[in-house]
Amino acid sequence: MRSLPRTFWLKNLCIKLYFAKFQPVFPLVHAASFRPSSESALVLLSICSLGALFVGSAGAFARGRAIFMKLNKAILASWEAYLYQGGREALAVAQAATLGQTYGMLSGNPHDLLMTESFHGTIIAWARQAGMFRKEDADHLQAANSRDLTDPAVLESAWRSWALAEEVIRVVLALHVHDSEFAVIFHHEPLLRHDTRKLPRCCSEQLFAATSATQWRAIAMSMASETAGSKSAEDATSQSPLMYSYGMLAGQIATICEIRGAALGDGIRASSRDTLCLGVLWHEAFMALYVNFDLLERVIGREGPMVRDEDVQRIRAWVDEVDGRRCLMHALFVYKRLQALPISATPAIHVPKALFYAGLVIYCHVRFRSVASSASCSVDLDIAELRSSELRFMTDLPSAAVHQLDSSSLYGIADLLRRQGHWELSRRFGFILEALIDDLTDSGMDDS
Repeated sequence: MRSLPRTFWLKNLCIKLYFAKFQPVFPLVHAASFRPSSESALVLLSICSLGALFVGSAGAFARGRAIFMKLNKAILASWEAYLYQGGREALAVAQAATLGQTYGMLSGNPHDLLMTESFHGTIIAWARQAGMFRKEDADHLQAANSRDLTDPAVLESAWRSWALAEEVIRVVLALHVHDSEFAVIFHHEPLLRHDTRKLPRCCSEQLFAATSATQWRAIAMSMASETAGSKSAEDATSQSPLMYSYGMLAGQIATICEIRGAALGDGIRASSRDTLCLGVLWHEAFMALYVNFDLLERVIGREGPMVRDEDVQRIRAWVDEVDGRRCLMHALFVYKRLQALPISATPAIHVPKALFYAGLVIYCHVRFRSVASSASCSVDLDIAELRSSELRFMTDLPSAAVHQLDSSSLYGIADLLRRQGHWELSRRFGFILEALIDDLTDSGMDDS
């Protein structure tokens, strides 16, 4: 393989931005043990392409996309050799491909998105061939701790072996998240079977972020003591790692895409440390239950300006139904949660799509809800999923927000999408919502 470019821009800025900005919202690579080398060359390229999204210049974006295109060619040319070697090499090609897929989803380029969706099944096949989907019976952390770790050399070796096993688990979880995203975006069945019983469980974010073997050992011992002191299985469940919860909740949405009307499990509790925006994903899951996103896209003209009458009639009926009003509540909760997201925070990869669909739901209610329904409908916020979710913001959403709906929320959502500056996808979604706002203005429905 060609030697990697050695410019300051590539080696320093993009790598630094990746680990500072993107790693917290999609923790795939073990930062403490990662070192640029010939065996990690593909991973380094994928890191640089994603890091380029955070530089903020058109030149950096173009350079990052050029790296992404070269990365795809390099992976296709060398994947067999990497998989044949197994171990770290097989993991490297899976990590590079998965991160490359993530770039394609976030770049905002339709060609990139189509290519990554077409490539998705291939990466799953590679991961299966490398044995990554085999859920081991033994806990890899427990296996590492079973060794005599008093010797610093043994401790270092155990830490690195554990990190390798942990990275494998996180690749599998990331593929589940991608599978759910593609199922929603392209309106088809997921490729994976999203069975939570077979989903591998990763470690906590704190343990994965340990910067040395000594710190890792201390955190692991502290966590073991806390687990032993848990009063019930419910206590242990409430401490589920964020990345594991991400894969599990994404799987629920994938299941909804496959079997509409499937029931969800327990809600995800709101957390001030919800760096993966799981609360937003939770609300998107219920939106997917209450409406077919494919129908929303058709109604706003995805297939051309001539929208089918039957689609318009279905939407008109839906906005006046209980499902329509409940979907609207979840859309407003998505908006409200993301309003509280600090402007310096990096949104998780599902956020642009969730916010866009929330905007479509609000648009359809403003555009198609009948006057009689607006005047007479009652809004009940006391529904099962909101009671069980222990939402912090539940009391902050008055029924008037649903009852007296106007296009002001659409303006706010479009603004949020524009300000999520790192993802070109967000800006493109924002442009679409701006066109819908213009449509409301032209039709005399913009009363904000």
